[in-house]
Amino acid sequence: LRALAGEWGMHICLDIAHAASFEFDVRDAVEAVLPRLVNVHVSDVHDRNFRSGLMNDLFRDHAVPGTGTLPITTTLE
Repeated sequence: LRALAGEWGMHICLDIAHAASFEFDVRDAVEAVLPRLVNVHVSDVHDRNFRSGLMNDLFRDHAVPGTGTLPITTTLE
């Protein structure tokens, strides 16, 4: 992603909850895109999985920061 953004002269907005939903370590994801990073979408995630993708999107992958399982504070530091 960082290479493609660099090739096209683009910047990156990273959604840490989406990175976590693909089982990336969010601190590693931030570090990987840091040279092109301009914005971080901060939300938390829960471990519960719903049968519906929409339910996962609304209630699992976009929780209020600090209410889920992501290391948000250390990621932002």
